[in-house]
Formats: sequence, structure tokens, C-alpha cells
Amino acid sequence: MKPNTVSGLKMSADELLHFLETVFEETWLNDQFEILELSEGQGLFRFNPEPHNRRPGGTLSGPTMFAFADIGAYALINAHTGPKPLTVTTSLNMNFMRKPDLAPTLGTFEMMKLGKRLAVVRVTLANQSAPNVVVADASATYAIEPDAKA
Repeated sequence: MKPNTVSGLKMSADELLHFLETVFEETWLNDQFEILELSEGQGLFRFNPEPHNRRPGGTLSGPTMFAFADIGAYALINAHTGPKPLTVTTSLNMNFMRKPDLAPTLGTFEMMKLGKRLAVVRVTLANQSAPNVVVADASATYAIEPDAKA
């Protein structure tokens, strides 16, 4: 389903990465978060886990997948609205479907709605080695920072 409320991108992948590095200066994920594709209404991102992202049993931890979904959805929204650092998560629901490997993880992000005040993003996560096998599925809603008044 192609969203009908999304207008074109307002930030390139490089501009978006620079924005994220600036906004999250103290907590930025460095080489763990990559933008593979960015287009109108969609993004394909990769998360490269490190040993501290492991949970007991040697798999990728749930909080790590949750954080990846959150930062990816935030990134996609800002790519469409232009830089709005005070855009905030209002709801994020994740369903864990299968045991994920502690390995590079792909996130497919789809803008379901982009309004003036709220945005909704659907997230699908899969290990890079098996991109068609969903390990987690999420829906995220964000309150969009209002435009500055003149």
C-alpha cells in the first residue's frame, strides 16, 4: 500500500545521518545504524549489533530491536518533515515473531500516515542473512514537532 499522505523527502540520507548524529550526540550509534535506501514513504536501514546487544541465549536483545525500530521510524519521519528534533514517540508496539540472530538486522520502514501533528510508521525487522523471515513487526506513532510560529 503506497501512502497517499506522504510528500517527497526533505532530507537526503547524508543530511539525515548528520542530523541524527547531532541530535543524539551523546548516544549516537556510530556504525551500528546505516541507511541503505531512502525514498518517498520508505526506508531500508541496517543495524549492526555489537556484543553488548546480546541477550542470554546469544540472540539479539528485545530492547535493541525496540531501539532500532524507534530510531528508524524517527529517522524516516524527519526525512519527510525536515529536521524536527522534538518529534517524539507517543506509541510503539512490537511483536516478536522469531528468535533473531545476533547479526546484522534489516529494518523495513513504511510511512503509513504523515499528518501535520501525527505520523504512523510500520516496521518489519529481519536478519540480513534471511531478509524474508520476519523476526519482529512494529507499529510506531509519533507526535510531530509543530512548525515555529513567526
